[in-house]
Amino acid sequence: DLTDMGFALSHYGIFFKCPESAPSSFLWYGTNLFGALILRLSCGYEVLAVKLAWAAMSWLTMLSVIYAIKPLQCRKQLGWALLLGAIAAWGMHNVRWFDYNNSTICLYAWALAFLCRGMAEEGRLRIACGGLLLGIAAFLKIPNIAGVSLGLIIPAVALFCAGDRKRLLGYCFSFITGLAAGVNAKLASILFLGYSEFVASGLKF
Repeated sequence: DLTDMGFALSHYGIFFKCPESAPSSFLWYGTNLFGALILRLSCGYEVLAVKLAWAAMSWLTMLSVIYAIKPLQCRKQLGWALLLGAIAAWGMHNVRWFDYNNSTICLYAWALAFLCRGMAEEGRLRIACGGLLLGIAAFLKIPNIAGVSLGLIIPAVALFCAGDRKRLLGYCFSFITGLAAGVNAKLASILFLGYSEFVASGLKF
């Protein structure tokens, strides 16, 4: 536990100071960026800060499930939503600090919540937010690129549910727009920090 957490904290700590010393860590560029920002705001309490960040994401993950089915307005269903969210958050228990696994779970949960609410309430902005979060999540660690496939829930609705195809095409456009915004935001941060060479070298590992 301490060894893994120390490994993570050491990468967060050198992210701004000497990023060239650990090029392989740029495979999870987004995680190190957020982790480094957490340490910057920790006022010297780095261990406490990353553990509080983990706790916050656990609660946010539970809340995402409630948000997803809140329109049902049924106490029993909301109770089940809380239980499902608790199970998802429990999946984070083996790592009790901020890392790429629990941050990925949190972003995926909220992305799905936004997509579900967006299609249920014809809210294109929510769908775009879902795409945005998946675009950001793709940079938490490289394998998260596969998470973009969560957007397939939109054409799945077109296949299995009767609905206006034109409206569903609008949903797809909103999702792609949000996804592009998330990806471009992370690419812009790479260019702003001047880390493009580090990220490129990290992809070789």
